Amino acid sequence: DDDDDDDDDDDDDDDDDDDGEIRLDATINDVVIDVEFEFFDPTPDDFHSTRALLNQSDLLEVMSLDTSELADLLTEQASVGTVLKSGGKDEPALAFLSCLVLSTHRARRSVQQLQGHLLHSCPRESRAKLEGILSGSAPCALLLNERLINVPEQLLVPLHQSLLDDITWACENEASAPARASFRVTHFVCIVRCEPATDVTDGHQGGRKAPKRQQVVARPERAADLRALRSDDELLRQAAALSFPLDAQTSKKPSAGGRGTRHPPSTTFLALVLTAKAYAQLPGRLRTLEGAP
Repeated sequence: DDDDDDDDDDDDDDDDDDDGEIRLDATINDVVIDVEFEFFDPTPDDFHSTRALLNQSDLLEVMSLDTSELADLLTEQASVGTVLKSGGKDEPALAFLSCLVLSTHRARRSVQQLQGHLLHSCPRESRAKLEGILSGSAPCALLLNERLINVPEQLLVPLHQSLLDDITWACENEASAPARASFRVTHFVCIVRCEPATDVTDGHQGGRKAPKRQQVVARPERAADLRALRSDDELLRQAAALSFPLDAQTSKKPSAGGRGTRHPPSTTFLALVLTAKAYAQLPGRLRTLEGAP
């Protein structure tokens, strides 16, 4: 009987780790297949797949970061963050969405690297404002949103809503008062990959081949002239209270995956700072986008 009770306890633990599941139809070679995606709280077992996603991140295109340390912080933070998998909790992560409160982890090398590069790249006229947000008494969190390229867009709303729900839960239920207060985030900062909003890339105008000089795309000088490549990133860009392009570090080494830069010269990486209120509106804006013709 005791063994049966232990089995029941194990089942309960498994249920606690599983935040939910979503079934989607996918069409491959004209064959419709049913794909089940599951949401899980992060655990240390997710370290390697989380680090692999970070090593493919656009973050590494513009700055050197200790991705092992970041992966540790993300997978040890069980109360806030979602890991997307298919096939069960022992499978590698296909995506994760989480945030790290900068003041909580200010002593960490990766957080210091990030903040230093943000302040270095920020225009002089906005630097004091940014420094106040990053280092002020009100919590600011780094938003980390990494996924494989084939993760369906239909999962974006539940992923972002799950993070908002996690933050609300942590504000009310973390074990200590300082921990609860640390998640009362007022601002988020994130980095998104963008390209020019209007871009002549095919070298043609009105059926005639354009001059070769028009095939070279200049970098826009204003963030407003850019569009983020991912739909949720573009909505974040539109909602940002502050945005500026990041300077690429000339000493940047290839990531652990062995790749160098993989983006065309027209690619720009924007740092975005947005209020918690603006981020809270993202799921609703994504739903509207999904319903648009």
